[in-house]
Amino acid sequence: MKDSQLYLRNRTKPETKMQESCICKPKPKRKPKMKPTPQSTHSTPCQIVTIEAWNSPEGWTWNQSFVVKVKDDIDDTTLYSNRRLLAYLRTFVLASGSKGKVKVDRSAESIIEIQRRSDSEPIVAVLPL
Repeated sequence: MKDSQLYLRNRTKPETKMQESCICKPKPKRKPKMKPTPQSTHSTPCQIVTIEAWNSPEGWTWNQSFVVKVKDDIDDTTLYSNRRLLAYLRTFVLASGSKGKVKVDRSAESIIEIQRRSDSEPIVAVLPL
């Protein structure tokens, strides 16, 4: 039995090859729609600081830090998503020209650092309280 006959089982045979090719080809799969991320009802109080750091042979060391917001409640979906966190910080701390030039470093246990991508200099830190 041919593949086209298996696919066309329980159907009448098409009269022309053009009709056969149209019937035998499966429909293309549609892309799944993006589901909206559920908004978390839990928020974490955080302190947002800007950082002045100097470079040493061991790496960057914080020299001074200045508090931008003392007790800012950040939604958990924003806090644990790098893109959302950067978008949130661009509203009042980071410049809009920082897109593609900064990265999020979560290597410390409870500190989230925003670093310059080119040399990993820390610029801003988010400290959950």
